[in-house]
Amino acid sequence: MASPRGQTSVAEELLKASYLNLKVEAFAEVQKETINTIKEVETQITNLKDSNDSKLDSINEKLAQVSIKAELLVVQLQSMNTTLSSISENSALEWAIDHSNHDFFTYKLRNEEGHTEKHSGGILIRQILFAFRQGFGIFLPENATLIDDSELGENETKEFETEIVYTIHRLTGKKPIIKDLDAKRVIYYKD
Repeated sequence: MASPRGQTSVAEELLKASYLNLKVEAFAEVQKETINTIKEVETQITNLKDSNDSKLDSINEKLAQVSIKAELLVVQLQSMNTTLSSISENSALEWAIDHSNHDFFTYKLRNEEGHTEKHSGGILIRQILFAFRQGFGIFLPENATLIDDSELGENETKEFETEIVYTIHRLTGKKPIIKDLDAKRVIYYKD
């Protein structure tokens, strides 16, 4: 049999081993709880991520819908702007036609024989405005000069055209454009 000292030593060893076993078991239990907690946190994070992804998808879908609606709104506003611009332009032309019955100026036309005829600038302006209202340009009379001019030349023709542009601008608020077309002068309301 072993000596009491040897038995004490074995008992101490058994006590240490049992203490270490308890410590290891407690540590293993803490590790298991930690692992379980980490798994629960991972599950919650995954659920949260999936939830956020779903919410982000929903937000992106809503943003796409808002973007489409905004684009439609822009198109509608552009259409309204075009319509209002057209209405405003037509109103200006109607007002100008109503107030174009004055004799703004008198001009003369020379025919091929060299004879001159006097014409009312108001009638010509009215004809031009009617053409503008229909969306057309109109040819200006050839060989026309203001009544004060004695000779027909390039300057006199320019003065005649300048007077027409000036008169229409006063009536409509917009300067018409005069261009050459097939060796004739044409006046347009829009370019």
